[in-house]
Amino acid sequence: MRRIRAMDASNATEELGYLSPLLSSVSKKMPYTVPAGFFTDQEERIMQAIKNDRNELTTDEELKELSPLLSSLKKETPYSVPQGYFEKLDTVIPREKEKPAAKVVSITRQNWFRYAAAAVLIGVIAISGLVFVKNNGTTSNDPEAIVNKMMKKVSNDEIHNFVQMTEPVTPVADEQAPVIAQAEIKDKKEVQELIKDLSDKDIQSFVEDAQSVETEDNDDASMN
Repeated sequence: MRRIRAMDASNATEELGYLSPLLSSVSKKMPYTVPAGFFTDQEERIMQAIKNDRNELTTDEELKELSPLLSSLKKETPYSVPQGYFEKLDTVIPREKEKPAAKVVSITRQNWFRYAAAAVLIGVIAISGLVFVKNNGTTSNDPEAIVNKMMKKVSNDEIHNFVQMTEPVTPVADEQAPVIAQAEIKDKKEVQELIKDLSDKDIQSFVEDAQSVETEDNDDASMN
């Protein structure tokens, strides 16, 4: 019956009176009150209570009490930058990125090449002399005369051509050609200087060593 009446109620208060007369009779006023302006200075009062609880220590005093080492450190940063550094930074960084990469030109030469060329030339001359003497049945024991005879037949042009033939040929790009050409001219001059400095005694010593080796080989062959 009360529910039917509550459905016919015109407002919530009248509906509550039909459903629960006890609740509708309770006062609608808050039983608790706070002083005027209580929440206005609430933060200040809380901080003041904390300070009073800590015997009114400041932040620096509290840090000194907790960690003397940290409190002794300077509050300034040890690093610094030049004046106006960050203003110019945007113009400096793009400029570094726009720098074109330098071309790498490889002009590495094998230093042992000039020595090898000279050694090969001496070996060719000495072996040619030995073959010539052996084929012609020469029994002369004067190696200096043999070498002098063979050296007279070798012209400067032939030596120059031999050096050119032993030069390695490496295809290079057009922009590297002048640099490589200068390096090749320098190496040719060095080889020619080495050949010019070779004395007859050096060549004679090489021929004598070669003859002694050949004689030992022949003796071993005859004994076998």
